[in-house]
Amino acid sequence: FPSASMQSIGLPTLFDVTKLPPPEPPPRAYPVPDMEAVFEFVENIWHKARLTPQSLVICLVYVDRVEARADGVMLHARSWRPVVFAALLLASKVWHDVSYWNSDFSTICPMFNLRNINRMERAFLQLLQYDTIISASQYASYYFALRAAHARQQEAARAEALRASTRTSPTSANTPTAAVPVNYGGGGGNFRSKYLMAVPVPGGPPLQARASATAPK
Repeated sequence: FPSASMQSIGLPTLFDVTKLPPPEPPPRAYPVPDMEAVFEFVENIWHKARLTPQSLVICLVYVDRVEARADGVMLHARSWRPVVFAALLLASKVWHDVSYWNSDFSTICPMFNLRNINRMERAFLQLLQYDTIISASQYASYYFALRAAHARQQEAARAEALRASTRTSPTSANTPTAAVPVNYGGGGGNFRSKYLMAVPVPGGPPLQARASATAPK
């Protein structure tokens, strides 16, 4: 009996006693990005893919259009990168006579591999119902809305910088100061309130109302 193995007599081994199911992975957090993160993401793709300013306007049109037509598709902390990337990819192909291939975009933005890019492009086109045409009047409305939003941002930054310089030193009111980032209002998980409502584009208020209604309380 002393020489018998533990397996032959059916006694529990140390492995059987200590074996536990693997712990569940913690849920991944997706913080709402700040303005700098959004700018760096778009600027990186715009620069490396050699996009034109017109493609950025078209990108915004497509983002609004896919949100308006597709139920359940909204910009939030988890979805904004794929949605914006797919819109930029499609805008580059629609506007430019010669555009980069999807394999090139997988090198430009390595967070998406070629298979994911192909699937995102196909899904984005389906959500748009393959309507990629933008009229001259619609493009103009978005273009001038962006220009007006930029002018308001610059004016608010100059006013805030002037107030800050006045508080610190009354004699330095005329001293040039760096631009101060502007708070667009909103916040929390409502991505459209935080950023895009600064641009009063057509169709923005209905999208904002839907985003507010579905935002977590």
